[in-house]
Amino acid sequence: MAICIPPFYIGQEIIAIKNHSQGFFKKGDEFIVTGIIKTCCSFSVSVGITATTDEGQCMRCGAIYKLNSESLFNSHCFAPKIETDNFISMKEFTLKQLEYIGAN
Repeated sequence: MAICIPPFYIGQEIIAIKNHSQGFFKKGDEFIVTGIIKTCCSFSVSVGITATTDEGQCMRCGAIYKLNSESLFNSHCFAPKIETDNFISMKEFTLKQLEYIGAN
């Protein structure tokens, strides 16, 4: 039996990697995961977008599922948001350390 691990967790910051077919979001839009469920064919996430209907439909197999107050979207539409503002390479880190050591 295979273990299914969700691709995201509730509270995680994610970013849309493609436009939604019905315009609910665009590539580059940022969200926070508010819920995640295993649907028939994959994982679906809710990101705070209010549902416009009380049912959703799997785009792969056509299965119908109940929605609460938020729309569900296929997790393949998103990727984790990665902050790179404070990222430095090991080379840069090493050079900074050498400068610091040399200054003392």
